[in-house]
This record gives sequence, structure tokens and C-alpha cells, in this order.
Amino acid sequence: MFTFTEPQTPDHIAVITKTLHDMRATMPYVKSYVCGPDAGLAGNNDYVVIASFDNEEDWNAYHHDDLHNKIRAEVFAPIVKDRNVIQVRS
Repeated sequence: MFTFTEPQTPDHIAVITKTLHDMRATMPYVKSYVCGPDAGLAGNNDYVVIASFDNEEDWNAYHHDDLHNKIRAEVFAPIVKDRNVIQVRS
């Protein structure tokens, strides 16, 4: 979950979302992937990414992926105030 430093335009949110979906398409080790802006119902964050993996090895591949880290650095780092992360085993 991300909180941005300032509100992002709908067009910029659309670019972020497309960038993430394009990235995900290159990652066969990601089982499912959902991302998008807060629906505005009762949230405290601006944007969320939820990715599912079959195992820890697949998560590690995602976590260390060069494109993933490039998007973190170039797309998210300049606009993110807070980032909350959790991994759940089910």
C-alpha cells in the first residue's frame, strides 16, 4: 500500500497501473496481480499492489527482478511518502 506525497492525476494513475500490468506480463512466476488506486470508501492509502505467488522462490524472483526494481526506483520512489508491505503465507 502506498501513500503519495501529493494527489496524483487520474491520467498519471492510469500510466502507473498500465506500467505495472505490463511489468507483470513479463513475470511468469507471479500467480495473480491486482493493483489500483483507493476506491475512496474508507481507505488511508492512495494505491495498492497485491501479488500472489505459488512459493517463496517465485516471490524472491519478483522481489529481485530488474524491471520490478527499476519501476520501484523510477515510478514510485519520486512520488511515495509511505509504503506498507506485508507477506502472508496461506
